[in-house]
Amino acid sequence: MRMRYFSAAGLWLAFVTVFIWRMDPDFGWHLEAGRYILGHGVPARDIFSYTGASFPWIDHEWLSDVLTAGLMWAGGFWLVAGAFAAVWTAALLVAARRIYWPVLAVGFAAVASDVVARPNAWSALGVALVILGCARGWRWRLVGLFALWANLHGGFVVGLLALAIVAVRRREYLLVFVGAVLATLVNPYGWRVYAEIWRTLADPALHGRVGEWAPLQLGVLTGFYVVLVLFVVVARGWRRWEYVLPAVLFGAAMNSLRHFPIFVVASLGLLTKGYEDLTKVLNAKSGWRQYLLLSAATGLVLAPVYKIVRHPGNDFPTIQVAALRDKPCSGNTFNDFDFGGYLIWQLPGKGVYIDGRMPSWADNGGNYFVRWQRVLDDPEYADSEFARYRVRCALVYAKRTRLIGQLEAEGWKASNRDSLAVLLRRPE
Repeated sequence: MRMRYFSAAGLWLAFVTVFIWRMDPDFGWHLEAGRYILGHGVPARDIFSYTGASFPWIDHEWLSDVLTAGLMWAGGFWLVAGAFAAVWTAALLVAARRIYWPVLAVGFAAVASDVVARPNAWSALGVALVILGCARGWRWRLVGLFALWANLHGGFVVGLLALAIVAVRRREYLLVFVGAVLATLVNPYGWRVYAEIWRTLADPALHGRVGEWAPLQLGVLTGFYVVLVLFVVVARGWRRWEYVLPAVLFGAAMNSLRHFPIFVVASLGLLTKGYEDLTKVLNAKSGWRQYLLLSAATGLVLAPVYKIVRHPGNDFPTIQVAALRDKPCSGNTFNDFDFGGYLIWQLPGKGVYIDGRMPSWADNGGNYFVRWQRVLDDPEYADSEFARYRVRCALVYAKRTRLIGQLEAEGWKASNRDSLAVLLRRPE
């Protein structure tokens, strides 16, 4: 029993460390959205960009954003990180079904490079609870779960998929599935939440625009996890219904790496069964074999944590934003895609050109992401956009040499330049 508590605590601590050292680029707009909703209610239109001010934004993560804002107010980012670490810890504990440190360690190592304190944690926990609930016959309690989940994160559609797979074999879950679908409509947007999810999933160009939507490329730890799952599947026999959901989600992960952590959650229970079989074969429930497994598992946890602490990958233009705070721009600021969330957080009330919510948005003027890319590549289009939106400042990566060179040739002054970014101001 004591080992179980230590395992859960160790897993939570590992997630906290990762989340403290590596922040989601979209954290800023999630936080500010939560603060806005607490003060004004759920918005009907975009409130953060000057380019999409009339766009009907659907914040399918609105409740998670509100919770984030509340946690930030109560205890700062440490509390936010601790809370999301608790959600991810619960997701892996529930998914594993039994607390074995080696199984939890393998699961953590597989997702560590892809998770941060962001709303998709709720979908990881939701999928784990659906799998557990179907195994234990919760049935109608799952309907309440979906009513809550649909307000926390759009990944509830994966939960509906898992429930549908169960309903194919167990007809008593057909009405539960229908009830779950109806429960997801209990949100501020009603059926339109599905329109927002479909807009994203049905955008084939998204896979080439945003890194997290790119096809999965297996690394050492993620590849190790997949090999272990395949080994368990082969050892236990292929024809099992419990493999259907993991197989579907692995296919989704191959199409987009953002789905890989959900695949891990859906398949972690298989590793628990494989681990139990392995310990019986090796007679490793006690003695030096058990300590060897525990030591190897601890190493699996420490390896990605050490890598993230050494190289967090937090690329925020802190110097340039501080300069904008000290001397505000006289007009609008054009910004790189990755900087949008940070600007929304650090300069509240100042609209951004684009941010992480917008890669699939489109209006009569075309796709917002494509327009942003065109500004980077086309001098004439950049001039027309800057005139259209009264852009007087530009905050871009230092590697955007073409755009920087164009603006400097037009008399813009580059300041606060470092290896990451450069701030340019148009002369008055």
